[in-house]
Amino acid sequence: MLVPFIGRWYFSSVLAAVARELQESGVQWTVHDLSGSSASCQDTVDLNMLRGRADAVLVIGIDLDSSELGPLEHARAPVALIGAKAPGCSSVRIDDCASAQRAVNYLANLGHERIALIGGSHAEPLHVTAPMDRRIGYRQALRAHNLPCDPTLEIQSDFSVSGGERAMATLLGLPTPPTAVFAACDEMAFGAMRVLRDSGVRTPESMSVVGFDDHDMSDLLGLTTVAQPVAEQGRIAARALLTALKEPNQAPQDILLPTHLAIRATAGPPLQGADW
Repeated sequence: MLVPFIGRWYFSSVLAAVARELQESGVQWTVHDLSGSSASCQDTVDLNMLRGRADAVLVIGIDLDSSELGPLEHARAPVALIGAKAPGCSSVRIDDCASAQRAVNYLANLGHERIALIGGSHAEPLHVTAPMDRRIGYRQALRAHNLPCDPTLEIQSDFSVSGGERAMATLLGLPTPPTAVFAACDEMAFGAMRVLRDSGVRTPESMSVVGFDDHDMSDLLGLTTVAQPVAEQGRIAARALLTALKEPNQAPQDILLPTHLAIRATAGPPLQGADW
């Protein structure tokens, strides 16, 4: 199993689901943690070593390019991807772009016109595409509602609570802060909410916040968020690899799972005449 950020909630949750599924089948596994690497999978892990040493490969959250697919194909081991797709590989994923668009549509339909994005960096390593796809969905929703794409409202940060804190502090420092924020992951949203609380800005009366993932803490904190079936992605991908080991001639599948907007307490109509 190749994973780019083992410490992030999404990846650890997927790994846990995969591990449970494989354990029940008596399969042993090895995790390659690529955290902190800016190189490709090929440069970080010698993919050629898989030949004869691994019966199957699971890649989580990384969009493989041709240089990375080549060694995997030569290894003659079935490959499954979670959160991405590649030719000849089974994949289990969501539509990050459409899901982000749904979240921002919700804020725009509530009447918000200055909607900010707390998103990932343009330079995410290892071809991690979810941050960019969610940014695209954010912009598509703004255009669909004839709202301007203001670059000062797009804040790049890392997918963490502290990243959300830094981003929200920047947004509150703008001459005209937004009235709503879409955070590209719930951990960022948690950090943003803490800064709002400490600054005396009420949520959702003066600032609405919507996240992405449906983290275990999201319901407890009342966070409106895009809910994705995290554990289910891991279970389905693990089962796909187990099936491929038993039936090697079976064609790979691309499985797109649905998401939904979990509406809770952190988003509402903009406060008319808010004093910023």
